[in-house]
This record gives sequence, C-alpha cells and structure tokens, in this order.
Amino acid sequence: MSKQNLLGTSTINLRTLLCALEKQEYNVDYDWENTPATIEHVLPENPTAEWLEDFPNDLHERYVSRLGNYLLLESKLNSKDAANKPLPMKLQVYHQSQYPTAKQFSAADWTPQTIDGRQAHMAKLATAIWRI
Repeated sequence: MSKQNLLGTSTINLRTLLCALEKQEYNVDYDWENTPATIEHVLPENPTAEWLEDFPNDLHERYVSRLGNYLLLESKLNSKDAANKPLPMKLQVYHQSQYPTAKQFSAADWTPQTIDGRQAHMAKLATAIWRI
C-alpha cells in the first residue's frame, strides 16, 4: 500500500503531478514511473528547532504536506544532503539537481506565505494542463 499524504493522494500520484508540472513549466518530460526522483519536502517532515521557529507544531502539521512544499529531487541528494537542513543549505543541494524546479528553486525564506504563493503558482500550471 502506498503512503498517503494530506492531499489524499498516493506518493505515486504526487510524483505524476510533479512530473507533469515540470513538463508544463520547463518542457521536460520525465516518465513518472522511471524517473529516479524522490519527493522532497522543503519544510522537513521531521523539523529541527530552526524550522520550528517559523512553523510551530500546528503550522508544521498544516503545511508540511501542502503541494507548494514539494519538489522532485534525486534520492542521493534528498536523503543525506537535503534532509532536515536549514533552507540555505537545502538551496545549495537543490541547485545540483537535474530537475529544473529544484535546480532553479530560490527563496529568501520559507514561510507559510511562501508555501501559499508557490502553491498558487503550481495551481495555475495545473489548470493549464488539466482543464475542467
């Protein structure tokens, strides 16, 4: 059984969505089944005290599994180099990625407002892909 997140989607579906957003924004076509990407949480699932300054427990729970907090990242970069590190260290790791969203990712800080803004941008991309 696949891991469920707060979006109610499986990790596989989340990979599909993130790959489609990469294609829409950067015109790269990753096969979600075969890409070596993992799902990176910018705001870590297991935050350090530094992260909890901007995301006390209640905010952390509300934002950690938001679409705006996710990006694709190679597993070797995700597990040991990005992990729970502070944002400036994560940015250095992201810029080594083959995935354009991670490679070009930049943020002066990572707050609930930043996640909301990124999620709104991703929603616009999604509506260009899937018109209802």
